[in-house]
Amino acid sequence: MSKATYLWPGLCLFAFVGCTVSSELRPATATEQISDYEQTAARRQFDGCTVRYAFRNESKRIKLATVQKQLEVPFDRWGAANGFLIFNQVPPEAEAEISIVFTDTLRAKPITTTYGLIRQVVTPLSSLERAANKTCTIYLRDAYAWTDAALQRVLLFQIGAALGLATSNRLASAMSGGSLNQLAALDTGDVNAVRRLYDKPCDQWRQLKSTTFRSNIQTAFAVQNRAFALTSDSFWEYLPATDSWSVRRTYPQAVDASTQSFVLGDRAYVGDAYDASYRVGSGAFWSYQPTTNDWTAIAPMPQKGYRVGYGVSIGERGYERGYERGYVATAILNANKSTLVVWQYNPIANQWEQPTAWWYLPGALPSAGDILPVVLNGQLYLFLQSTSQASLRFDPTLAKPWLEIDSPPRVSPLYTQLLIGFAIRDYAYCLSAANGITSVLRYSPALGWKQQRNFPGKGTVYYSFVLNNRAYVGTSRDELWEYTP
Repeated sequence: MSKATYLWPGLCLFAFVGCTVSSELRPATATEQISDYEQTAARRQFDGCTVRYAFRNESKRIKLATVQKQLEVPFDRWGAANGFLIFNQVPPEAEAEISIVFTDTLRAKPITTTYGLIRQVVTPLSSLERAANKTCTIYLRDAYAWTDAALQRVLLFQIGAALGLATSNRLASAMSGGSLNQLAALDTGDVNAVRRLYDKPCDQWRQLKSTTFRSNIQTAFAVQNRAFALTSDSFWEYLPATDSWSVRRTYPQAVDASTQSFVLGDRAYVGDAYDASYRVGSGAFWSYQPTTNDWTAIAPMPQKGYRVGYGVSIGERGYERGYERGYVATAILNANKSTLVVWQYNPIANQWEQPTAWWYLPGALPSAGDILPVVLNGQLYLFLQSTSQASLRFDPTLAKPWLEIDSPPRVSPLYTQLLIGFAIRDYAYCLSAANGITSVLRYSPALGWKQQRNFPGKGTVYYSFVLNNRAYVGTSRDELWEYTP
């Protein structure tokens, strides 16, 4: 008589042979599943970089107003991972690319759990429906006892689905639509996927509120996730979250066309580079700490007769961490030739180092406005346009730091004046004026120059700063514009 085998539920008994249960097999429990959404290939769904979302109704299980900050987390994580995308919450009745609805009747097909020896059919916690115009609705099962963590995890998955990302079988991926057990976080694969899918600059301008001061701004900078603008008689702080300006402590010395700034870490440094023989000025520099709203005098910049200055900072991408330096590019504008000199400020030693790198231009520059400094990937670019001179790249890590590069192309046969420059991610941008039109030119060391959409603002472009991969440009008409590259 042979030995028989009898299987009790959840047990594994074999005659003559031991039974080992794989560690990958977990007890069959009524595990909640995130979604029934599956997509094998990624496909970009939204053309723009700004994605609006709205909660269309209230949940009976959770008060949305009390978890507002927690609800923003999944959107912020996708936006931060990509760098181009902005998620803006709009009122319930407003148009939006993503709508979120709590419902008692979830229109989703039942799915089978992947947990345990005995498979179970469960109803997903959420589903996604996409309209013909690519707007989509995320439905959330209102009967579920939502926690903050569960809501964040489900929204993180569905936002990725709304963007068009493919689902994943990686357990740590936000695009794994199975178990609710993982944290609401993106893994490396998720970050790479959203960057590949939304890799094209959007090249969009959006007008913000008008400024509350006359735009005689001499220098502007961004530090600690906010921006500051220094006028001839006042000092202002800008908060992008509220699109608002407020007055801060006055700069301790006179402000004129010589004043420039650079940022190192959590501080800004403001001063001038004029010699007294050209204009009254001592080369005094001050550091500004936004947290305490205090100005502190630092070592003055040596005065050697250089008539113009351009303040920039070269940080961790140019040097090892902790070796960040401030730089002031100065110039002598003579009739026959112009000389460029770069001074370096060491914040640890609080001292200016004598320039070791000089560059002589064979021809004269008509004005200081013919030099436009931009720091890109740890290197200083000095763009020139109004002469036939090549532009220059300054890399402080090299023994021979100067290299000639292509200058911005002329967008008009008339005199073209460079106005402002800034860098976002791996591109530098120059705004130049000619014939009443302000052009935007994008530069990549690998791809060269490309003309973008013209700047739509009115008046003369006065200043710019960059916050969270967005550029902000102000004009003489007190306009402020936000640029999404």
